[in-house]
Parts: sequence; structure tokens; C-alpha cells
Amino acid sequence: MDHFKLLEAVKNDAEITQSQVSLVESKIDAVQQGQDGKQREKILAWLSSSNYPAQQSDVISRKQRGTGGWFTSSPEFTSWLHDPSATLFCPGIPGAGKTMIAATTIEFLKTKKATHNTSSAVAYLFFNYKEQESHNVDLLGAITKQLVQNHSTLAKSVIELYERHSEGGTKPPTDEMRDTLQAAVAEFTTTYIVVDALDECSDSNGTRRQPLAQLRLIQSNTGLQLMTTSRPLPEIMALFSTATTLKVRADPDDVKQYVTGQLDRLPRCIQRDVSLQDQVQNQIAKAIDGMFLLARLHVDSLLDKKTKKAVISTLERLSKSQSTLKDAYSDAIERIDNQLNGDVALAKRALSSITLARRPLRVPELLYIEDVVSVCAGLINVEKESGIVRLVHYTTQGFLENILEMWNPKAQVDITIMCLAYLSFAEFRLVLDDPKDLQARLGKTQFLDYATCHWGDHAETVQDDIQEEACTFLFETSLLLCAAQVLFRQTYQPFSSSKKLADITSTCVHVVARFCLCELMRLIISKTKGDMATVINAQDRWCQTPIWLAVDRGNKATTRLLLEHGGDPLGKPGPETSDHHYRHPEMSLLHQASLCGHIEVVELLLDIGVEVDTENLLGKTALFSACEHGQTKVVELLIKTGAEMDTRSASFYGNPLSAAAGWGHAEIVSKLLQAGANVNGGIEHMAPLAIAVLYGREQIARILLNAGADINAQSCWGTALEQASFLGHDHIVGLLLDAGADCNAGHKGWKPLDRAI
Repeated sequence: MDHFKLLEAVKNDAEITQSQVSLVESKIDAVQQGQDGKQREKILAWLSSSNYPAQQSDVISRKQRGTGGWFTSSPEFTSWLHDPSATLFCPGIPGAGKTMIAATTIEFLKTKKATHNTSSAVAYLFFNYKEQESHNVDLLGAITKQLVQNHSTLAKSVIELYERHSEGGTKPPTDEMRDTLQAAVAEFTTTYIVVDALDECSDSNGTRRQPLAQLRLIQSNTGLQLMTTSRPLPEIMALFSTATTLKVRADPDDVKQYVTGQLDRLPRCIQRDVSLQDQVQNQIAKAIDGMFLLARLHVDSLLDKKTKKAVISTLERLSKSQSTLKDAYSDAIERIDNQLNGDVALAKRALSSITLARRPLRVPELLYIEDVVSVCAGLINVEKESGIVRLVHYTTQGFLENILEMWNPKAQVDITIMCLAYLSFAEFRLVLDDPKDLQARLGKTQFLDYATCHWGDHAETVQDDIQEEACTFLFETSLLLCAAQVLFRQTYQPFSSSKKLADITSTCVHVVARFCLCELMRLIISKTKGDMATVINAQDRWCQTPIWLAVDRGNKATTRLLLEHGGDPLGKPGPETSDHHYRHPEMSLLHQASLCGHIEVVELLLDIGVEVDTENLLGKTALFSACEHGQTKVVELLIKTGAEMDTRSASFYGNPLSAAAGWGHAEIVSKLLQAGANVNGGIEHMAPLAIAVLYGREQIARILLNAGADINAQSCWGTALEQASFLGHDHIVGLLLDAGADCNAGHKGWKPLDRAI
């Protein structure tokens, strides 16, 4: 072979090798991208489990083309659109179309961004009366999730937040979540936040007010623009007293446009008669009195009118009376009752189930959904994206709740029996070992999750009527264990690799205690042979006793019943054999009742002689736990009972005052100090003031200083001034200097100025 051919051969081999290397590299890149993608999805799911974009898609899919223009072209909206840090408040009566206006705004903002290629972002929240429990999760996390999804890679602040909290299973405190959201907002030139139906978000625990306060703080720092819709409730109106207000009402032209879009659903006598179409449009537009929902209900009232005379008669009735939602709903119920008996029964069962359901039901959980929709007179919606079946409006819920006792008096009994019958299916006698098999079972039998988690909720008011069905289920061990696997799976995941699902040792007493079904518990006690105290104090896989479960739910009656039949009032954890043992260091009854804020149960336990200063595994007293979790009323009760305020535990915070300071519970800090707590107490080198400064709690630092806290005390991080300087808490630096902090006092040769630099 000559040199030329040899060189050619070498060149060809090199090219082949390079090609193979490139192929391998591309495969490695693909694997890496896949891993990064999985990690990204994991972090996003951790931020929030919500799926508001799916709700947006569902709402906007029902929008009639050409409607909503009056809102987006209004002077108030235009002004808000171009005014950094502006807030637009949009009140409206029930049924006015506020949710559709919110969805229209979101779509408008997205289109504006796409058209003008601007560095803007829009995030949104849709509140719903049926999902108030899910509102308790961090709403700031839901907004952050939407914003960071705009980028191909997650922000460093989000990843760091995840790494700090995911492994230990802790929830980010509000200030950390706010800072992360603010960093996400700062990535865009303009950020719009749209919040729909604020009135449907419960405010019993500050769920409504607290995130709103944080958004306003971010708004003042970044120029975030906020829009909110709500019923005009006084307490909500007061929150937006300085905002631009734009009232939401059904626009007559929009109503006519909507009716035109429904022509293909209306009877042929209307479709063939143009003048009758005009009459339908005009009469419905006049009759709705600002409520778009009425337009929909009035259109539905025409669906069974097959002659022009019947249509005109219905329209005349609308024009003669001041039509209300109640009238429209009553008319819908009358139409349902006039159907065939089988259709009436199906409609009653479906509407009752949706009304009484403890969470939104999905299509697979309601059989024959097409038939259900057709017999319910327009009172339900099926959301295509999410698969959720809802009542047409939250006012429909109130109306049906008011009439159910007369219209379908056995509704609650029927739903409970339906759940118990489902749980008693033969296939659920097979107890699974592998969590993956359980997940597969839940995927195939989608009503299993609802029936397991909520049969007891439905049974609460009808216990005497479902005893036979309940006992059939509860005394069948395999069926009960299958339900226990589902019932307790979310609270105590992940399952340990060292134990199988079949190792669950929950009894019928555990399950009934979990639902606080006092009358059923009496029945079980009467049917139980042997030592009842042993049964009541039996621990499940997670060291929970039935009485602990009753205390955790805050049910005084069930707790008292179990105590009367031998329940251990101390509720001490069992031996250290459970792999989940240390997930529940608050296991004693008094601690659990205190941290959950169940004051009646705390009183009961104290009344029967439980020692107020009983310590848990970490050396915490009930007062410590109540201070950590912000349970002010319980703190007051424990102080009144004589709880020791300066006890030390092995935890980071050391004592109750430091715990309250660290978690930001200013009112509790004040009450402890008023009751005589040592303002300079705590673990060595970590006084309450040092804790407050560490977490940037200016208000609490001020309270402690006013109570005589040693301003120059040395902690493991130096003086309070050193800490604040190093951490960048400028507002606290100013507070400490004003209070006379020594600028030259340092730690290990460092001074506050050195820390600041």
C-alpha cells in the first residue's frame, strides 16, 4: 500500500472514530438532559402541586369569541396595564362572570407578550370554594412555579431553596418563599399576577391575607402588577381601598354574542326563525341583571321548548319577573323532576354527590358522565383539561345544600353506602406489598382514593344509618388493611425499603378514630371481646394509637370515649422499632393537641391529670410545641395552667421564647414575656434576640429589646449587631444602633463593620 492510500485509510478511520465519539457524546448529552429534566420536574412539583394553567385552559375554552373586549379596552384596565406596581380590583356580584374576565385577562396578557416579544410574565391563581383545603398550601410557591417555568433552566434561588428543605421534609418559611418569588419576578421587565375569586379562599387561618401581604411587599420592591376579582365583601373591599376599581358586570353585547354562539344547541324552531333569535337575545340580555350566569341558565331553560309558542311563553315569564339565580335554579330543578324516573334518579345522585363531595370529583369517579350531563339541566360543568366535574357556580352549591334535605333526604346515607360498597369489592381483599403495586391499583380503580379517604367524612352525620355496611367493611381484616394502605400513604411516605406495605398493623379502631366516628366507635367497643385497653392502645406501623389519631383530629368526644375505655392519657411512643419513629417526635397526646391548636382536647387532657410540663423525645414541653406552631390560645391556656416557660430542650431553639422568636410569632413572644419568661434565656450562646436577628424578625427584635434583652450579648455568631451586619438585615442594624448597640463589640477579632464588608 502506497503512502497516499495509507494516509487515506488513517483519515477514514479517524473520521469514523470521531463520528462514533460524537454519537456517544450526543447520547450522554441526551441522558444528562433527561436527568436534568426529571430533576426540574421534581423541583417544580415540590414548589407546588397545583395546575392552574389547566384551569385557565378549561375556562378560556368556554369563552364565546368576541366577548370581554369592554374590559380589556376600558380606561381602568389600560391604566393598570402600563403602571408599574399598580393594583386593579375587580368586584362583581355572584354570577357576573368574574372568572371568565380573569381568564380573558390572562389570555390577553399572554397574547400581548407573544405579539410584542416582551420580557414579561403572567402568573395566576384560581380559587374555588370546593378546594379550600388545597389553598392552605403555599400560594407563593404556586406563583413561583409558573414564573420559573418560563425559563429553560431553573433559577439558582429555586434550586437552593429546594436543596435546603426537600431532604429534611421541611416547609420553607414565608420570608424565604417571598425572597425566592421576588428573585423570580426580578427576572422579567414586567410581571402580572391575576388572582380570581379571592372571596372563595378561606381566611380562617390567614390563607387569604398573608400571601396578599407578601405580594404587596414584593410589589413595592419590583413593580409587580396585581389584579384581583372577588365578590364585594366588606373585609375584602377594605384590603383594596387604595386600588383602582373596575366593576365586573355582564355586558349586554357580550350576552347577545353568547346567545348567538349557543344557537346550535337551541331548538330548531329558534334556529329557523331570525326574528325569534333576536327576541331570545334581547329578552335574555334584559333579564339577567348583570349576571352572566343567568344568561347560561336561561338559554338552558329553552332547550326543551320545541315550539315557538313555548319559547315565547318562557321569554315572557322572564320579562315579567325580576329573575334571580334562585328562580333560575328552581326552574332547573323542576325540569329535572319532570324527566323520566331513571333520569331523575341519575340527576339526583350526580348532583348530590358533587354537592356533598369533600373534594372535586373527576370524570372517572362519576360513571356515565355523558348521561349525567344531559340530565342535570345545565347545572354541572366538565372541565376537559383537568377532568374535574363541577357545579356550574359556587352559588349552585349553596342552593343545592339548602334543598337537599327535602329534594334528596337520603343523599348523605347513599354516598356513604356507595363508598363502603366500593371498599368491600372482592379485589380489595388482596393486600399489596409493593408501593408501586399500590400506585398501579389507584390508577386502575380511581374511586378507591376518594372512597377510602372520605367515607368517614360522609358517615359523620349518618352513623346510625350505615352501621351494617360499616361493620361489614371494618371487621373484614383484608379490606381494612387495603384501605389503611391508601388512607395513611400520603402522610407517611416514603415507605421504608426495609418494610413492606403488608406490614401495616392498623385496626378498625385506628380507622374509626381517624374519622372521629364516636357512635361507630361505641359499636365497635361493644362488639370487641377481650381487653379493650390493649386494643385502644395498640400502635400501628407508625407508632400511632387510636387515641393519638383522635387527638390529632381535635375530636374531644372520641378522645374522651377512648380514655374512658382504657386509653393511655400520656400516649407515649412505643419502642424504637419503626423506621418512621423519629418522623413523629411530638407523639405524646398533649404535645400533638398543643401543636395542632386543639384547645378543647388540651383542656381535657389537663383536666384528667396529664402533667403540663411533660416532655417529648426531644425534651420539648407542650408549651414549646405550641410556641413553635403559633398556637396563641393554647399558649395562653398552658401559661394559665402553670407551664414552665424557661425549660430547655435539645432542639435548635432551646426554649419556648426562642422558638416563638425564630418562627416569627410576635404575639406569643409578647405573652411569654408578660408572663415572666427570661428575655435572655435559651441555649448557651443563643439567646432569643440572636434567634430573632438570625431570621430577620425586626418586630420581634424590637419587642425583645423593649423587654430588656442584652443587646451586646455574644452568641456563637458574635453580637446581634455583628449578625445583622453579616446577614444584610439593614433594618435590624438600624434598630440595634438606635437602641445603643456597641459598634466595637466583636467576636474572635471581628467587628460589625468587618462583617458588613
